[in-house]
Amino acid sequence: MSTVDVLELIPYGHDNAITMHELEDQSGLSNRDIRKAISSSKDLIINLQDGYGYFKPLDDEGELVEIWRAITHSRVKELTNREKQARTWLKK
Repeated sequence: MSTVDVLELIPYGHDNAITMHELEDQSGLSNRDIRKAISSSKDLIINLQDGYGYFKPLDDEGELVEIWRAITHSRVKELTNREKQARTWLKK
């Protein structure tokens, strides 16, 4: 299965979400390849880190998209701070 095909396994709606383990089993692809496909997808694919897995949000799931956006924003801030720490460390 190609990385494009794996995106077709990801359902619409949080209630239908699919776990990474299920995606690996059904596609035969590695975790890394699946994550790469998800990050390069033209469709919004999210995972709320709630144990349900990955899904494409439905039109009425805007609140879930906002939760995902907040989670992602927090991670970006944390990674940015850690990257600044690494830059400071390298300059000493």
